[in-house]
Amino acid sequence: EVPAGWVVPQTNNSAGAGYVRVTPAMGQATATISAITGSGPWLITINFASTQKGAGFILTYWNALAPTAGGVYCFETYARQGGSDNFRHLNSGCPTVTVNEPGKLSTVTTIMGLPNPSVYGQPVTLTALVTPPSLLGGGTVTFRDGDRVLGVVPIDLLGQASIVTTVLTVNDNPHSLYAEFSGNSLLNASISSALVHDVTEAQLTVSGVTANNKVYDGTTNASLNAAGAILNGIIGGDEVTLSAAGGTGAFANKNVGNGKTVTVNGLTLSGDDAENYILVQPTTSANITQ
Repeated sequence: EVPAGWVVPQTNNSAGAGYVRVTPAMGQATATISAITGSGPWLITINFASTQKGAGFILTYWNALAPTAGGVYCFETYARQGGSDNFRHLNSGCPTVTVNEPGKLSTVTTIMGLPNPSVYGQPVTLTALVTPPSLLGGGTVTFRDGDRVLGVVPIDLLGQASIVTTVLTVNDNPHSLYAEFSGNSLLNASISSALVHDVTEAQLTVSGVTANNKVYDGTTNASLNAAGAILNGIIGGDEVTLSAAGGTGAFANKNVGNGKTVTVNGLTLSGDDAENYILVQPTTSANITQ
């Protein structure tokens, strides 16, 4: 999506203003412009297909005149799989172009995030640094995860701003984190390069699973009772459910004994937030009698 105020994108005159062309970035891919619609902003629809993982395309926009106002302009990007009617923002966020105003100093914004990778639910501190410093101290930094705004923070006199976030999820990996400086009366706006951030699953444990005693039968098979099973470690109001339908138990060996360790396997997680967790299979104990 080309923002309003820019030159009208067109495909008819390669020497004219606003000429757009798309080319695949890898050999086993095709990319064509199927339509340009709108009256500002303009939506450029591209048909893209590839058999190569990680393939993409390059959209070139020639002889484009920027609006008079300086700032960071976002060319929003949406995608949908073949056969689907639902467009969604790309996780990596929108391409951007920075327009500098004459008479103001250019800036460079960088971003750092720790820890990286992080565990789901773990606080992650994002810090932005703008150089040169903000001089009179005006302006803000907007922290983004792709196109999603994580927070807006005033910049200090040293050119720094930071936030702490706990909303990064596993199913959105890899995250593309950005810091965008708004500019002020003396400094132009700028946006950082993407910081790639991965989130690993948080561990859940299970309590309340028991194994039934049995008479020796020459096997290590153990029957389970999961009626009182409880998931431990769910964060906030996440929707996660334990399923014991495929659960199995096994004694350490087939021999008679009391308080024998039973290893449990096959318990699974479901629910809208299940992808953010990994389940630690429990152990319990039971007797094998003669």
